[in-house]
Amino acid sequence: RLFPGCLFVVGMDTAVRIINPKYYNNSEEEMLEALIEIKRLCCSFVVAGRINSETNAFETFHEMHDRVPIVIRSIFHPLSEEEFRIDLSSTEMRQRMKSEGKANM
Repeated sequence: RLFPGCLFVVGMDTAVRIINPKYYNNSEEEMLEALIEIKRLCCSFVVAGRINSETNAFETFHEMHDRVPIVIRSIFHPLSEEEFRIDLSSTEMRQRMKSEGKANM
């Protein structure tokens, strides 16, 4: 409601949490209601892939496609590995910026 029409850029790990009912009182119904509201507000998510620390494989949201309920699938826009790949987590990026004396962003 604060950012209608907004495009959010998130990483694979965040996208997985966005569709996890655990974060909606363990309710798939509440998750769907929340994400349908986001869709109604014309918001969506661009999802960047990342390295899986356990398998060391690069994963994209394309692999999650079938796990996303069809009614909200259109709000997720996965980037392919060819479109975007930087093997650096946001935590690592903040640590590098801090060590280089750059302002918090």
